[in-house]
Amino acid sequence: MTETKSVAAVVAASCTTRIARRGNGAVGGPFIPVSIRPNVEGASVRTIAVSPNGREIATAGDDGLIRLWDASSFRQTRVLRGHAGAVYALDYWTDGTLLASAGWDGKVKMWDLRSDGESLTFDAGAKQFAVAFAPEPSLKYLASAGEDGVVRIWNLGTRELARSRLDHQSSDPARAAVRSLSYAPSGSGEFVSAGYDGRIRFYRTSGAIEAKDAYGRKALRVAYSPDGTRVVTAGSDAELGSKVFDVKLFDVKSGATRLLTGHRDYVVSANWSADGKRIVTGGGGRDKSVNLWDAESGRLLASFAGHQEDIEAVAFFPGGTRLISASEDKTIKVWDIAERRLLLTAIGFGDDGFVSYTPEGCYAGSNGVESRLSISSGSRFEPMSLEARKAMQEPAGFSLLLAR
Repeated sequence: MTETKSVAAVVAASCTTRIARRGNGAVGGPFIPVSIRPNVEGASVRTIAVSPNGREIATAGDDGLIRLWDASSFRQTRVLRGHAGAVYALDYWTDGTLLASAGWDGKVKMWDLRSDGESLTFDAGAKQFAVAFAPEPSLKYLASAGEDGVVRIWNLGTRELARSRLDHQSSDPARAAVRSLSYAPSGSGEFVSAGYDGRIRFYRTSGAIEAKDAYGRKALRVAYSPDGTRVVTAGSDAELGSKVFDVKLFDVKSGATRLLTGHRDYVVSANWSADGKRIVTGGGGRDKSVNLWDAESGRLLASFAGHQEDIEAVAFFPGGTRLISASEDKTIKVWDIAERRLLLTAIGFGDDGFVSYTPEGCYAGSNGVESRLSISSGSRFEPMSLEARKAMQEPAGFSLLLAR
């Protein structure tokens, strides 16, 4: 685990920037919008987790690094290393002191965020796509699942495998994988899984497993509502020739289904607001939008565009007035719901480098990142001059931007 040292960032009120004029070399003139392009090579981001106290956001992806971000300033604070492949899932324990991760190296890790290293590692022996703490009164179990279709329950007390079930079976090995897990918030131990066979499976306390057809191709995400009465699913019906792409809500008791229609291609990710009244989803393929829905009526409330590739993870930013998304395009984005706009973009790169920047050209980042930025006030990007760097930096950070 390493801490990230960072440079100053610009305050919200100054996020329309003045840049050096050509000809006389002077810094000044009218404040004009500029855009920033980081000259960095990041990695696709696959997962987001928001800490229970709302102070921290964890992200991870194809480079195997877990990045922790300060939610009040969106500065990267720490990097957790230990996975030897892509990390596809993260989950915080209820008090925020522990973070679980699941990776393509077959490892399931539980990190103690109060210390400088991981506290526990399990070896599943197959690529892991999903991980979730059992939300019981005390820390007992951690579930994971992955490429082999096996759902594994790990005993955190004995540090051994408690039980496993090969429940996602298919004659086609490519459709056996379990992509997502979600525990019922009641603490009953019930959970639901989503598989590449297009089904979701409810694991009841009685030991029964109820499988329901969700998608014609793949079920990619499933999540319990905060009150435990519904689950939201994301996936693809492409193999059925569908021209309508739906987010699907299942009633946990009755099995009744409601469709949220509005995406133009398959849906990759989905999540709930803390009060259960809204749902956020992320699209893929031809649809790279972040959509916000009313969970009761199914009405599309807002749609945000800006990602260039599939949106692998979505969540409500702490406070519920913003959304956060992560994509295969290697960026993390924060969106303002009321103003219907992009607030900032962040990229993690290298061992512990990062840059966060606004559409207007304000930025913060790890030491030296300013030398890796280019700017444009038109169609052409050029290296950032020293004068421009100074004009776009003030010590207050993004705190005002994110605190509204």
